[in-house]
Amino acid sequence: VAANLLGPPAAPISVVPAGYAALVNQRPILMNDFINQTEQLESKTFAETTQEQRRAVLHAMIDEELMVQRALVLDLPEQDTDVRKELVDAVSAVILAKKTPTDADLMAYFNSHRTNYAGVGQMRFHDLVLHVGGYQNADQTADQAEADAHEAVYQLRSGAPLDAVMQHFGFVESGKTDPTTDDLDFAVKLHLGEKLFNVAAKLTDGEVSEPVTETDGVHILVMEERTPPKLAEFADSRNQVYTDYRRDLQLGAERENLKFLRANAQIILAPGKSQ
Repeated sequence: VAANLLGPPAAPISVVPAGYAALVNQRPILMNDFINQTEQLESKTFAETTQEQRRAVLHAMIDEELMVQRALVLDLPEQDTDVRKELVDAVSAVILAKKTPTDADLMAYFNSHRTNYAGVGQMRFHDLVLHVGGYQNADQTADQAEADAHEAVYQLRSGAPLDAVMQHFGFVESGKTDPTTDDLDFAVKLHLGEKLFNVAAKLTDGEVSEPVTETDGVHILVMEERTPPKLAEFADSRNQVYTDYRRDLQLGAERENLKFLRANAQIILAPGKSQ
């Protein structure tokens, strides 16, 4: 009777109304909320953000809305607009509570992520660079510089003095690190970049690297002293392994849950929006 008095139910909305960025199972994501969240996350005005940044924010907002809707289906109480994060976390907790890791689970995780539980290594080394055109002839080519670098490596490995080789071929210290001090691995990676750091990390005391060509020239790394990271034992790392295992389990469960929710949701984007 009540339904007849109120009339037939409204037809589902198939076009996003003005002022909305998207509809998720007929629940709106307001354009103002979308703009505000984008500006807060990117620390710039909405007009200054890229399409990729906007796409990522809208994608995350849709995920959040799906998780909130799932929380309500699970009868997790919605009190006000400030509890959305708590609802999302509650869904994740429900998923996570179904799996308690055994020691075998933790050991397998530890073995597959062992480098995450290593101490900090350090090194002291020379980062020599031969700038193209820097040896005697300003017209020197990149091929000629690489050939000189290979000859310099040969001479250094044969016991030639470092200063003499540098002077003969025109190598200079890059200035990215101090060859007189020990630097921690993370600092070396920050200063050298990943490519050169990966070469340096494999060197042992007194070893000379093969030439490495970078945008500023051809580099040779001469390791003075290397202390590699020491891998920890499982017993010493068990608490951290447990925390990391549960974190990754939760993230994986959330991804699978969102994959299911998205596959079974109606998501309509406003014109010009993507996610």
